[in-house]
Amino acid sequence: MVHDRGFRVEHRKVRGGRDMNTILRRLVRNNAWVEQRYAPESERRSAIQRVVSRYRAIAEKERPVEGYALGLGDLDDTLDAQPRAEMTTEQYDRFTGLHAARLHLGAALRQRGVRRAATVEPGKNLWVVERVLAECGVEVVAEVEQAEAVVIGTMSPGPMLDAGERWGGERTLLAWEPKRSVTEMLGVQRLTAA
Repeated sequence: MVHDRGFRVEHRKVRGGRDMNTILRRLVRNNAWVEQRYAPESERRSAIQRVVSRYRAIAEKERPVEGYALGLGDLDDTLDAQPRAEMTTEQYDRFTGLHAARLHLGAALRQRGVRRAATVEPGKNLWVVERVLAECGVEVVAEVEQAEAVVIGTMSPGPMLDAGERWGGERTLLAWEPKRSVTEMLGVQRLTAA
């Protein structure tokens, strides 16, 4: 997973012209289509269910229930028509960020000997964080005070970094670490003029 801190994206939501029903309808449909098309067969059903559950929770919280229902209707009408281009498990792990989380979060958990962790500020692909915690044998506790580590519960770069700043502290762990530059990540020496 590559996120160069030098490349800044500002996602400013406009106040007017936003129809949450339309937005949620498309999020349900489009994200489920992605899973239908690309998830390995062993993951496909659960991946689609995670999408549907995530946007149901958002519909209940934000109240665009009509858009959510329309999105489900769109899925019923179109899901089976999506062309399959199944990824290998390794490709899918990279696509979802699971590979990066195993490398970064898994290493941090093992290095610190974490046995109990709390996830905070859950967001997109919380399941990735939860899977790495389970693979590392870490018990997830509900109360931050009971945890040896606080793990930000999203794979989305902006929300993850913002939550990391809010929680701060020695106990706070991110699922993956953004690199300062692509060349640093690749280990490439920059050429400079003599």
